[in-house]
Amino acid sequence: MIKTLRNLFKQDKEKFAVPKSVQAVIPLKTMWEDGIFLVGRNKYAKTFKFEDINYAVASREDKEAMFLEYSELLNALDSGATTKITINNRRLNKADFEQTILIPMAAKDGKAADDGLDKYRKEYNKMCTRFVYNGNDTVVGFNFDIDLSVWTHTVITEKDRFFIGIKMPDNKYHSFHGVNRNVGTLLYVNGNEKGRYSADAGCVAISDLTEQYVKGELSFDDACRIVKNQEIVYAKDATMQAMFSDRKGRVLIIEPGIGHRFEQKRYSLITNYSILNPDITRPYIVSGDDRFERAKEQLEKQNDNFSVKDAFKILESVRQEGIWATRVSFVYSVKAHKVFYVLDNRFGEVKEFQFDMRGKLLSTSCMEGISDRER
Repeated sequence: MIKTLRNLFKQDKEKFAVPKSVQAVIPLKTMWEDGIFLVGRNKYAKTFKFEDINYAVASREDKEAMFLEYSELLNALDSGATTKITINNRRLNKADFEQTILIPMAAKDGKAADDGLDKYRKEYNKMCTRFVYNGNDTVVGFNFDIDLSVWTHTVITEKDRFFIGIKMPDNKYHSFHGVNRNVGTLLYVNGNEKGRYSADAGCVAISDLTEQYVKGELSFDDACRIVKNQEIVYAKDATMQAMFSDRKGRVLIIEPGIGHRFEQKRYSLITNYSILNPDITRPYIVSGDDRFERAKEQLEKQNDNFSVKDAFKILESVRQEGIWATRVSFVYSVKAHKVFYVLDNRFGEVKEFQFDMRGKLLSTSCMEGISDRER
């Protein structure tokens, strides 16, 4: 082993020449379009960047998988090549991150943006997709997209609830996206002045309403009464809209400052743009963000036999990559009273969370695919 290392070091040594220009100081002699650099005599280099992971909040199973995959990477490296691995391991303050990394909003304190670019900033920072399909089974699908360096999240299962917990400043995991007997989810949207947060007695924050619904503290009918009789506003620090649904396939779309709509159709679909008044968010649709159109096209082709497997196909087709990648995708089958979910776009590794019809937990299991019975 020592002899091998010595030989490698000898191969790396090149005769030093005093640089005669700034250009000569830079150790790049040739650069090709495929990313390969000539950095010395018969010496080439290429750099690969891997997506970041949040190891600290991962489950034990996921941590073991990450470790084994990293070990495979190390073992795959050629012993005759020089390899340098750089790991950037640091904690980020959420406020500092928003100021230095995220694209800041021009609109502040309810004032209109004057540069016309908030539509790009908002699209860059937030994404999600949600639908309900009513066939022989009522099937709900949701893609949860989030930046791991900004928010800490985890999947939480309780006796009568499945939800994606978001860690808030109070150090508690809040349930803004989840299932009990009903399903409630929040989706970020470019805000409007009429939906601005207010602490007035007649106002209800959309985040509070959604969490109460996911906790089972409010029924679908309760939620309908509230949106009819009270003003629904954005949260203090975020502009969001919501979709609520129940076991009967009824859907309630809530958009602060715009209104609400009750519907019970073959399917309902929402992303990060207004459904009730599309013109108000149409200017903020960025070229290439066609998740709504792609999901709608697929939902239109479905029939009464729409299944959990079909739902996952749609979610996979509109999944997000990069910083705000899809972290959790879940599908809820009303007939089976079961939640199927995958983590980090690993659609070949579906997990289950099973309720009985009274809301009691029966079992939790993992599987490589979906059984024929659930298809």
